[in-house]
Amino acid sequence: DVDEMGVALEPLSADEKARLGIPYGLTVKAIRNGKMQKAGVTKGTIILAVNDMQMETPQDWENAVKQANQSPDRTIWIKAIAPSGRKQGFVIDLNEILHNIKFYHKANLYKQQPTRFVKLPAAN
Repeated sequence: DVDEMGVALEPLSADEKARLGIPYGLTVKAIRNGKMQKAGVTKGTIILAVNDMQMETPQDWENAVKQANQSPDRTIWIKAIAPSGRKQGFVIDLNEILHNIKFYHKANLYKQQPTRFVKLPAAN
C-alpha cells in the first residue's frame, strides 16, 4: 500500500534535472515512519527508478508500488541518488512488517532487525 511507504514525492524541476544531469526523478519532500524510512531513505533523496520503471510523476510511484504489491515476490527495487549526490539502491520487501525491513545499500544486502543489522550473502 502506498500509505505504508511513508513518503511525499515531488517531480524534479527542470533546473534540478539540469543541475544533476538527469532526465527524470522524484524528490522525497517529506518522510514519516514507514517502509521507506525504515529502509534508510531520507528527505531529499531522489528516486530515479522503481523496479526498472522511470519515476517522473507521483503517479508513476503509486503505479509501481501497486504493481509490486500484486507481483508474486512483492518487492520494490529502488534506484536513487542521496542528497549528497551519491548513488543509492534500496530493496523493500512488501511482505515484511515495519520492524523487519530488507534493504539494499552499498552493494550489500542487509536485513534490519529490531536491535542489530545482519549481513546476508549477496544474491547471484
